[in-house]
Amino acid sequence: LYLAGENTEEGNIQGIVKAEFDKNLNSDESYVKQQGSNGLSKVVYATKEMNGVILASSMVSEEV
Repeated sequence: LYLAGENTEEGNIQGIVKAEFDKNLNSDESYVKQQGSNGLSKVVYATKEMNGVILASSMVSEEV
């Protein structure tokens, strides 16, 4: 029995923080120049399976 379908996976993307050192601060101090925010990624795979075993899978689309 062959089945074809789509699987969707969603995941979190870690935000990036930009920190800079300033010569007016102590050597172990820094300040945040830009605070990033977390995002979401969505990936859709086309799959082909037989008897519950995935035989082939390929990425159809990806959204970030």
